[in-house]
Amino acid sequence: MGLFKIKADTLYLLSFVLLPIDSFSFIPVNFEHRPLFFLPLFLYWFSQIGKIIQTRNNTQAFTFIIYLVAFLYSLLIVGLTHQDYEPIKKSIFSISLSYVGISASLWFFEKNFKQHGIELTLEHVTRYLKYSLLYTVPVAAIQIIANFKLVSISLSQRVTMLFSYRFNSFGKVQIVSGEPSMAFRYILTCLVFVLLFDKTKYRKMIMALCAGIILLSGSSLGYVSIFLFVVIIVIIKGTWLRPKVIIYIVLVIFGIGYFWAAKDSLLPKYTAQQLNHFSLIVTELDWTIFQANGSLFQRILNPVIGFMVMSETYLLGAGLESFHLFYNDIIYEHFPYAVNHGTIARVLDGEIYITPKNLVSKIASELGIFFLFLFLTLYAHLLFSIHQIKGKFKQYFHPLAVLLAMSILIILNMDSYLYFNYLFILSIVIASVGYLKTKNPNA
Repeated sequence: MGLFKIKADTLYLLSFVLLPIDSFSFIPVNFEHRPLFFLPLFLYWFSQIGKIIQTRNNTQAFTFIIYLVAFLYSLLIVGLTHQDYEPIKKSIFSISLSYVGISASLWFFEKNFKQHGIELTLEHVTRYLKYSLLYTVPVAAIQIIANFKLVSISLSQRVTMLFSYRFNSFGKVQIVSGEPSMAFRYILTCLVFVLLFDKTKYRKMIMALCAGIILLSGSSLGYVSIFLFVVIIVIIKGTWLRPKVIIYIVLVIFGIGYFWAAKDSLLPKYTAQQLNHFSLIVTELDWTIFQANGSLFQRILNPVIGFMVMSETYLLGAGLESFHLFYNDIIYEHFPYAVNHGTIARVLDGEIYITPKNLVSKIASELGIFFLFLFLTLYAHLLFSIHQIKGKFKQYFHPLAVLLAMSILIILNMDSYLYFNYLFILSIVIASVGYLKTKNPNA
């Protein structure tokens, strides 16, 4: 704690303690996501904005310009096309908080990397993430025990709704989040940071707790994500043929095989059914599953529809938060069977709002080909940069590759501009690359 005496920095770190509370019951707004962690995050950014402006930081200036241009571009596109400005009004909130999240994170990590180094800074972030486990692990334990009918579901619901206004009734572990998938990403983030940066004697115990929650989470999307995570790490590191990597891949395959054989007894019925349907899509290319399974339709085909929206708008995009304006027509024209899915039927009736379920698809559908190109260029730059610094800073290559893989995994099944779990991980990679390049200008 001694190196982090500045109270402003403590405000930012407090965001990690509150990270899993994304649908807080007592925030009096009518938004789907109600993140409590943005309160200390905004206070931190507000306290630092003067210093950010004074330093004339290039990264901060570029970030501000990108967000401003994206908003102005959306106004222009909406004016030239559908002229429905209601989604743009809604986007002001999400875009503003997204900018605050990325600006505050870049500032915090760039500043502290220079003052204390990468290792010590990320050790400290990990410590605050572990503080969040002090209340999330007990809540997760109650939910898991309730799923095995050892305590009443009503007890699990009462405890959960102290933190979240939504309760999942399908037997999935949501911890204190509004969605099981977001809870899964949070607990995976804790596991990854403890694995990479924790130096305490309790490291293995904490990893075992996180791994246990992941195993019993009941999130079909989460289980598929674990496999994708390993694949993305291997691709980024370019280590397909190394014996150690081959052994890891074999162990993962055996682990998945064992888990698959036991899933019907280990998992809630809904989750086991989702995994069976997903396997039919992958192994037998049985696309008829989408006619019977609305959840998989949204997870797999909504991102496809996002790119169809970009095509419908001549690659220009529909404007921020305007994906849904084109969704109904595409469903009726290309996927008429989807009207039989309950959630999609409510979307078509105008009762609820729907999104692409994938950040790349969201950018494509809302901001078009130019901003999609910028986004993909950022990732290409980061991938190239971490390989460039591998020679002189080999000790940072593995953790940065894992964190970059984590950010890619998140954008594949998340489409919120203000998702802090994604913003701070991306900021760490960007700030690390920038810091290490100043140490080695030739990289």
